[in-house]
Amino acid sequence: MIVPRTEIVVWNTMGTVLITDFGAIPEKQGYFIRILITDPAMRELYADWEGVTRLAIAQMRMHNAHNPGDRQLAALVGELSVRDEQFRQW
Repeated sequence: MIVPRTEIVVWNTMGTVLITDFGAIPEKQGYFIRILITDPAMRELYADWEGVTRLAIAQMRMHNAHNPGDRQLAALVGELSVRDEQFRQW
């Protein structure tokens, strides 16, 4: 399950087998968008990684448009903007 900031709050065995071991990700780093951007394996996993990542960004924007003062979101966007040029552009 993914929530507005793309936090990963629950997962099942199939998700772990198909995507990644979500249980091994520290809770503070457990954002789907963060994993898409920072884990090189995600770029290999998704045939259309760019499309998946752009969709995740668009969904995050849509869900958070009503809450521009969200500090956790601002910190996440700041971190990813520093780490990844494509994220900054998108």
